[in-house]
Amino acid sequence: MGLADRRSPIDGWHLCSEQKYSGAKAPLRIWSQLPELLCIRMFNDRVLTSLEQEMLLFASIEHETTKERRFVSRIFMERWLGLDNTPYAAVLQTICPCTTFIMPATGKRAELSGQGEACSKTRYCLGCEQFVAIMGALPSMQVVCPLLASVLAVGLRGWTSGSVQAWVVRKLRGHALPADWNSDSIAPANH
Repeated sequence: MGLADRRSPIDGWHLCSEQKYSGAKAPLRIWSQLPELLCIRMFNDRVLTSLEQEMLLFASIEHETTKERRFVSRIFMERWLGLDNTPYAAVLQTICPCTTFIMPATGKRAELSGQGEACSKTRYCLGCEQFVAIMGALPSMQVVCPLLASVLAVGLRGWTSGSVQAWVVRKLRGHALPADWNSDSIAPANH
């Protein structure tokens, strides 16, 4: 998925900022710090730095029709991490579901519809905060998958050509091998 795909609207919501975020590790750094920054901003705990304000601007979304502004939803985060429409995303929705309508002061579900606001309007629900904490600990699938595919492709080429046997023997040279060890036992079945 290219950058243009990651920036395309979801259900009428699109990223507000066309600028590039200048901080390191964008957008992963943004997602992991976003819930905390939103709470700092909401409760006026301190003045946000210019970099933190830039992070909030980068993470803002706007609805095409209503022009309502919020912060990125978990669907945007899943898309950026390469997890959208995957079983992993479905499991996370089960483990830490989005409450969708919350009391901004607590992040808990609003019991009466007129008392709260949408999750991500000024802060996230507790489920989405937990989701962001989990996502912040994971590497991006766009980084991991190509590396893993390359490692597996190299291993498969070696395995099918029979060169894995030579590699294993070379790596084990100088180490004590069991008396019954047979180098032929690691070769592919068709060799």
